Amino acid sequence: MDNSQRDLASTANRTRPATTAYDVESDAPGETTALLGTSTQQLESPPRPYPRIAQAMRSFAALLLVSLVIGSVYALAAAPHPRRSDGTPTSGKKSSSSTSSSSGFPTYTAPSAFPTKAFSDGYYYLPGDFTAEPRPIITNIKDHSVFPDSLDDPHQLPTGAPASEAVYPRPSASPTPGMKNAALQKIQSIIDDSTSGATNCTKCTQALKVGQKLVRAEPHSGPELMVSLCKQYRFASTKSGLTQDEICEREYAPSTLGAQYTSILSYANLSDVDGQAICASVFSACTAPPPSTLTKAFVKKWFKGHESAPKNLSKKTGKPLEGKRKGEMLKVAHLSDLHVDPRYLVGAEAACTSGQCCRADSFNSTVASTFKGGLNSSSTINPAGYWGEYTCDPPWSIAVTALDAVTPLNGGKDVDMTIHTGDMTTHDADYHYSHALVNQAEQAIHDQMRRALGSGPIFTALGNHDSSPQDAVSSNTLPDGHDTFSWNYDYVSKLWESDGWMTHKEAEEIGKHYGAFSVSPRKGLRVISLNTNLWYSGNPWNFINYGKFDPSGILRFLTDELQLAEDRQEGVWIIGHVYSGWSGSDPLKNPTNLLQVIVERYHSTIRNLFFGHSHEDFFNVFYKSNASSVLPSDAIAHSFIGPSVTPGTNVNPGVRIYEVDPETYEVVDYHQFYTQLTTFSSLQEEKHGPVWEHLYSAREEYADFHASRANGSYHLSVPLTSSGHWPSSEALTPAFWAQLTTEMLLRPHELVDEAFTTFQGRNSSLSPRCNTTECVEAKVCYLRSGTAILGSQCPKGYSSVQGG
Repeated sequence: MDNSQRDLASTANRTRPATTAYDVESDAPGETTALLGTSTQQLESPPRPYPRIAQAMRSFAALLLVSLVIGSVYALAAAPHPRRSDGTPTSGKKSSSSTSSSSGFPTYTAPSAFPTKAFSDGYYYLPGDFTAEPRPIITNIKDHSVFPDSLDDPHQLPTGAPASEAVYPRPSASPTPGMKNAALQKIQSIIDDSTSGATNCTKCTQALKVGQKLVRAEPHSGPELMVSLCKQYRFASTKSGLTQDEICEREYAPSTLGAQYTSILSYANLSDVDGQAICASVFSACTAPPPSTLTKAFVKKWFKGHESAPKNLSKKTGKPLEGKRKGEMLKVAHLSDLHVDPRYLVGAEAACTSGQCCRADSFNSTVASTFKGGLNSSSTINPAGYWGEYTCDPPWSIAVTALDAVTPLNGGKDVDMTIHTGDMTTHDADYHYSHALVNQAEQAIHDQMRRALGSGPIFTALGNHDSSPQDAVSSNTLPDGHDTFSWNYDYVSKLWESDGWMTHKEAEEIGKHYGAFSVSPRKGLRVISLNTNLWYSGNPWNFINYGKFDPSGILRFLTDELQLAEDRQEGVWIIGHVYSGWSGSDPLKNPTNLLQVIVERYHSTIRNLFFGHSHEDFFNVFYKSNASSVLPSDAIAHSFIGPSVTPGTNVNPGVRIYEVDPETYEVVDYHQFYTQLTTFSSLQEEKHGPVWEHLYSAREEYADFHASRANGSYHLSVPLTSSGHWPSSEALTPAFWAQLTTEMLLRPHELVDEAFTTFQGRNSSLSPRCNTTECVEAKVCYLRSGTAILGSQCPKGYSSVQGG
């Protein structure tokens, strides 16, 4: 891949100035004060800029999982930053919305001052300038208490979750004296053995069995052994700036990862493929287990006598809008991956080499040797700006503008509903996570969406970071009724029920299905939200029953709801966080292989699938017969992967608005909006906040199939216009997106390099170009991969634009 910077001149038409018109009330900075007590300003700095999300989450979670018994096995397997944008808003200038003269689409200019009325409960700290971020007061919906200010204190970061959050497995064997020391010695002998000729895979699985025997008898010895192995073999990263001993004690403390990994090791079936999967995923000590085979008998049993769809299912399950909106489309916002960082510290290191940037506990090793003692201008390369940085999660300042922008960008009208595909909580070190941090993020973002997005329903899917420990969700089918995540399901069920679009009975189902739900917000439409962490490769609990297609039952839930929707003649939107295909690195093969079969069976009922997670903008096409043919006529479904609000890493914040046919619930177009982070450094002088503007319309950019027609590659029954365009009367169907992949191969420079790759990062100058045949073919392969198996067969190395 060519990693040269994109020439912004070639995409200048996508970066348009905004004018002013539509006024929104804002408070002047002179009115800002510290409310409900005072607090000194604080400084935040993070660990190194988090790398490509897909790869980082997988290796990080998996690595820590098996540290308990094979941390020492590690020896077997071997072992340009953006400018500062720190403008200091001094003006109380009002926000504005207008129509860009160059694009014809609305723009939104945020106010320079933070809108103090955004958080109705007030603030622990509200600065009067741009030298610090606000710390709002957030009220817990369950008990009406307020989350403490210490949770967001950017100077006093936590060193671990409360001890009460550690949940151990019940003992299933009797302990013996000296068992922990004996296990440690046995693991050491396995690792150090150089005479038996045992392979690394054999050594790894043997070590796992020794550890399992210990934790089944003495669960509380698990974290202690983890810490001992970590300190002895020094396999924990010290890039956080902590010493080896400090990081070992924090990471493997019971309430951080210790008790969780003890449970996973206790429950894993090491006689089956669980152990092989652990050793393969963590250290490449074994080959990965092959995907399980979906037999005809399994599929027949799965569908319970409903293997075939009824003939002539109507697409028109809804009804047209009436009154003043007669003939109009539904407007649906798609927000994803906000990752608001309440501990963001203005002035902290944004060009960090340690941990997450823009935090008080990180630094750049070229100018500082540690974060301890604090940083100053001489020990900071790129001080974090008030509005955000490419290497960091967003502070409240930019996150609030993203939500406030939606209505102005929709022409000053509220959207009809919102799809929110998860990841509310900031990226952070494991020992900075806690139940309270996650619930506070869920509450705060829900409150802000409710304030900014009107009265329409907001459908949320939980992301892999909406959990503590992060990335983790366990099946409720584990032995002895083990349940470590009901605290979160209880919270979000109360939160979502409070909006009124979900009944109490529907809310009660959330706990049974891991935060998933099925609701009908409008005649003929059903929204099914899934907790896709249950097919996420970075979730360490998925090592348990690894060879099964649906150990959690989440796909059983989906199938049953789709059958009921078919019986009711409803169209269905499926929403989740982790997508099912693309490059195949994030989703698991077995569950998404079954998902393919489910989608193929119910494709006449499914209208759209919506995901997030990648922080990038792309789509996936599902084809019949598991993509044995990728002809557009064989396309059966498609998924939209919505881009992130967070700019991390190296992408511009984005929000999306779909135009949806109210009768069929198909998407007829969408409009992608963004704000250009490189402009943030000049906002102080310009005396306004970030400008949100139109990036592209899917129909305008992608509906031209003239090359396919000229090449003889267009065979769909939908007749193109005289100019070779998809007709305006047709929705953006699976066939449309499949035909686009064909057109991309015929016009690679225009469609893949200049358009699609630019849109992946929302016009970020840090996105690498895709101007080689290898890159183009790889991206088209990813787009045609609805499952992990298909995506894993594509060329590697071209899936992300975040490494630029």
